[in-house]
Formats: sequence, structure tokens, C-alpha cells
Amino acid sequence: MTETVLIRNLDASIEQITRLREIGVQFAIDDFGTGYSSLNQLRTLPVDVVKIDRSFINEIGPSDGDGVALVRGIISLAHSLELKVVAEGVESEDQYGVLRTLGCDVNQGFLFHRPMTSEAIESLLIAAWAADPAHNSLESIDKPRVEEPVPALA
Repeated sequence: MTETVLIRNLDASIEQITRLREIGVQFAIDDFGTGYSSLNQLRTLPVDVVKIDRSFINEIGPSDGDGVALVRGIISLAHSLELKVVAEGVESEDQYGVLRTLGCDVNQGFLFHRPMTSEAIESLLIAAWAADPAHNSLESIDKPRVEEPVPALA
């Protein structure tokens, strides 16, 4: 969810997120840094991940400029709050190198792959599993099971 959506009705959002987290759902704040939430709210929100907006990632490169300083600050803040960090819109090896050096947990963007349909992802995974003798069939994957119905949220 984006931080702007989250803070529209903060108390109700926190209540719903807390209930969903109790059943194992994890939450990320998407496009962090582009909305209106305060740093204090980030401290109190029941989220697991901060996704750094691509507009910040576009500003970083091999030189240590203002863009790198902002991203470094976001990563440091998130890690100090025990949150994972995802960088959106990584498009170059230089950006990826800087983000690795800064300790970003997950990177996503065109550098790694273009968007794909679910069918294309399935084909890619099947090909990868076929190439790895330890995972030579889809049957080797444990399928998740739901033991109890999920309670309805009010």
C-alpha cells in the first residue's frame, strides 16, 4: 500500500493491518518518500517493508551525490526500525552497485527483468527448475495448505 492511502484513515488502517499480520500477512509501504506521512508514523506503523520510490533510485549513480545521501538515509532509518528495504526501478549496474553497498535488501527493476505475464513467469521457473537437478519437477515443491478458514475482517 502507498503511504498516502495508509494515512487517510490511520487508526482504521493500523487496526486492519494488525489483524492481517496476526494471520501471517506482511505489509510494505510502497513509494516511500513521495507522500505525506511523517517519520514518526513510520516508527509506529505495523509494516514489514519499505519500498523506496523509483524517483529516488533514478537520482543515484556511481558518484556520491544528494540522491545517494537520501537513499542511504532511508535504508539506514528502515533498518534501524527492523524493516526490510526494497528499491524500485533499478535500471543500471551502477545503481545496483550503490544499493548493494548501502545494504538494500531487495532490488527490483528492468536491470533484472522486464514485467512478465504469469504464464511467462511459470515457463521461466519451470526452465530454471529443469536446469537444476535438485529441483527437477514441480512436484518437489511443498504446496501451501490452509488448515482453517481466514476470519472475515469488519
